[in-house]
Amino acid sequence: MRRYVASEPIAGAAALLGLLLPYRWVALRLSHSAGQVAADAVLLTAGDWREPAVGERLALPAPCLFHGGYTDPDRKRVMLRAATDPYAAILYGPKLPFAPGRYAAELRLDSSAAPGTDLGRLYVEGQDERDWVVVAAGQGSARLEWDQRTNLPLNLVFVYLRNADMEIQCLTLQRVERVE
Repeated sequence: MRRYVASEPIAGAAALLGLLLPYRWVALRLSHSAGQVAADAVLLTAGDWREPAVGERLALPAPCLFHGGYTDPDRKRVMLRAATDPYAAILYGPKLPFAPGRYAAELRLDSSAAPGTDLGRLYVEGQDERDWVVVAAGQGSARLEWDQRTNLPLNLVFVYLRNADMEIQCLTLQRVERVE
């Protein structure tokens, strides 16, 4: 996979996963000098992206991920309500490339539901359904480990089952080991 990086940053662009700023219009024009170009995915981002080294943790506040529900700006959490939010893949991301290796993800959450109440499922898009993790009330977090086999954008998905209200604090990613 060949990576192309703009020679100059877009003026006023927010740092990766920084504060949420108003959208800016961006135009992108690609051309080739000879032959044909085949692309199945293009990722346009602001700021520099550096995947985590072995042992390094990357904490992503829930409001910085793609999500439904609503954001509580004072507590920096995504709020999900069983009465109004859909039974759906309601929180996902980061949709950034991660090098092949073994990774772990931890979804931190709160819910006033009875301990053990099934709140949803956490999984890595493209992985086997048997590898999905049950997210339950009373645990405080859900942990998932997987082998990232390619450097394609990683998409962790939380499917909300609407069994109780809940709050999602953050998603922490850690590279556990390198795969050669």
